[in-house]
Amino acid sequence: MAGFKNSQGFIFRQIDSLNFMTLIQLLLILLVVLFIKRLFSKFRTHELSSGEFVAWLILWLAVGVAAGLPDTTSYLAIWLGVGRGSDLAVYVAVVVLFYLAFRLFVRLEKLEHSLTELVRHLSLQQAAVRDNKTINNQAVAEQQNSSANQQIN
Repeated sequence: MAGFKNSQGFIFRQIDSLNFMTLIQLLLILLVVLFIKRLFSKFRTHELSSGEFVAWLILWLAVGVAAGLPDTTSYLAIWLGVGRGSDLAVYVAVVVLFYLAFRLFVRLEKLEHSLTELVRHLSLQQAAVRDNKTINNQAVAEQQNSSANQQIN
């Protein structure tokens, strides 16, 4: 298989039409197609906003291109000043994972705050209902006492 060196000395294989995909490339592309299909179904059912849909679509298309044409990551890595395409993929994956962890943390904090507010509201409602029952029970008891006293007299 023919290859060439770039200015930094990295050897790349040429992409030719007779180059067959490896099994891992086929599996990754199949997974990307399945993820994109699921992405469209989630978007149609309004489980994803337009912005989320576009961000995820770009991510999965990039993964598909990287899986189908692995040399593209090397070209992009050199353009960005990173040593190898696999290094670039790891850096991007780490950044994406940290971003997703941050979003999950923010969402969790928001859910905890909402849950606290809901529990506080329900507790106050239940306390008010209990107070009303106590007042009503006292009123009923007073009425029974006064009617019993009237019958005795």
